[in-house]
Formats: sequence, structure tokens, C-alpha cells
Amino acid sequence: MDIIEEYSKYDKFSKTVVTNSGEFSVSINTGDHSGAINTGTRSAAINKGNHSASINTGDYSVAKTTGYYSVATNTGYRSGAKVKKPSSVAIVTGKESKAKGVAGSWIVLTERDDNWNILCVKAVKIDGKKFEENTWYTLKNKKVIEVV
Repeated sequence: MDIIEEYSKYDKFSKTVVTNSGEFSVSINTGDHSGAINTGTRSAAINKGNHSASINTGDYSVAKTTGYYSVATNTGYRSGAKVKKPSSVAIVTGKESKAKGVAGSWIVLTERDDNWNILCVKAVKIDGKKFEENTWYTLKNKKVIEVV
């Protein structure tokens, strides 16, 4: 069974899944109900479809979605996840990672120690007031701070 058939078992509307495992590489997907998955260092997983996911595990990488009701996740060291539509979620679990979104979206941040043990996880809603749109945030000393 190939990856598209496997993915389609769970989502009858699934159109495509793009995967990439190369260094310095890109996975891009534009279909609704689809996924862009990347495991390369310094790479990007980008998805433009609604109800879709961008997943990246490479260090210094970015996972980005521009569709409604979508998710961008990144587990790499010093990596980022960003979403560009409301009702979407950007999740980072890597050490020294960052996330950003637009008003009505959520970001989930993780703080880790030098041994990659989890110190804190926080989720915040981007409201345009306390947490501004299109601004990178990270966790430091268990506090959500703007990345400068």
C-alpha cells in the first residue's frame, strides 16, 4: 500500500500527499485535504489547501500552511511553524523553535532544556492585541515572548 492509499483510508476526500526526505529540500502541496511532509534539515513543508497539514522534522526548517482549518507542525531544532488563516494551528515542539499566525489562529509552543526534556508547553490564541498577527513567538523561562 503506498502512502496516498494509506492516507486516504482516514480521509475520503484526500487528494494528495507530498513527502520529501532530502537535505535543503522543499515539499509543496496546493490541494485541499492534503499533506506536505518533509524530514530534511533546513527545508520547508508548505501547503496551500484547506483542511490540510504541513509537517516538518528537519532542524532550521519551516512548516507553513495558507489554507483554512489547517495545521503546520515542526519538531526540528530552531525551526518554525506558521499559519496564514484563522481556525488553523501552528505547533512547534523543537528546542528554540518559534511559531506565528493570524488573528483567530492558535500557536502551540514548547520549551526544552539542553537534554531536550520538555520544560513547558503553552497554547495561545492570536487575538491581534495581546498576541499580534504575523509575529514570531517562542517560550523562554515558561513565558511566551516575541522573537527579536
